[in-house]
Amino acid sequence: MLITIGIPTKNSEETIPYTLSSLLNLELPSELSIEVIIIDGYSHDRTLDIIVGYKYKFINIFGSKLKRFNVIQERVNTIGFARNIILNLASGEWILWVDSDNILSKNYIKAAFKEIVQASNNVAVLYPKYSIPIGINKAGKLIACYFNSSIKKQSITNSKILTLPMQGTFTRTSTLRSIGGFNSFLIAGEDVDIFMRLASANLEFKSFDAILYYVTRRSITSWVRQAIIWGYGQRMLIKYNDFNSENHKNAISRSHLKNVYSNFIDFITFVITAFNYCKLTQAIILPYLYIIRRAGYFAGYYLYGL
Repeated sequence: MLITIGIPTKNSEETIPYTLSSLLNLELPSELSIEVIIIDGYSHDRTLDIIVGYKYKFINIFGSKLKRFNVIQERVNTIGFARNIILNLASGEWILWVDSDNILSKNYIKAAFKEIVQASNNVAVLYPKYSIPIGINKAGKLIACYFNSSIKKQSITNSKILTLPMQGTFTRTSTLRSIGGFNSFLIAGEDVDIFMRLASANLEFKSFDAILYYVTRRSITSWVRQAIIWGYGQRMLIKYNDFNSENHKNAISRSHLKNVYSNFIDFITFVITAFNYCKLTQAIILPYLYIIRRAGYFAGYYLYGL
């Protein structure tokens, strides 16, 4: 069986070495081969040079199990557009989607393969049971603590696919193609969009026992900017999506635009969790970050169309 590893990237010189190094350490079952397809959006830093340097390491380590290592530069405006290029080029039965700030546990593919061989044709997505943020500087560690506090009060289940990111998931290639691939117009939320479409087609999501680590943003400014983009992307998602029922649009809206009471309860729960799982100095700062992050998200959402 062939697995495609798809990596969209741009200006990720600080994190892409972690990602590629973790891929080199993967344990591959004897029945599996891999191909790697990387779409670089014309990076302005050393990202492309780093990737090219790793190509020969992949050839040396995986040998005949590596069927190809393609690096393509393409001017892409959205992550969905980059993912569609990978989807169109993929030869694997399944695609492992890896972001350029992801670090995969050594058993990642082996654990997923156990589920793949048992999966019925109705299973479209496999996702890791554990997703852990890592900070590589002071701001990043604070953001990691924020996400860890959020994760402690939420569990990813099949009934909460809106919380499931594309990073680290395996998706069945033929199934993604059959529903038309990713929405290339969304600047964010292409993962929510496609998972909602898969769920509306009554396809299944299953977990596998492995850990996905991801490197957080390295400044509060870029982290808040990310929240603004996500908010804007979710508003676009509601406008452009063509679901069969208004219930899907309403579910997205309710998930990301809760009423004041719900947001207040969510805030209190977050603060309590932060003091339980973070250092005292971090826990004191996190409530302010929560407010700033939510404000950024709502700003992005409501600025849509202005």
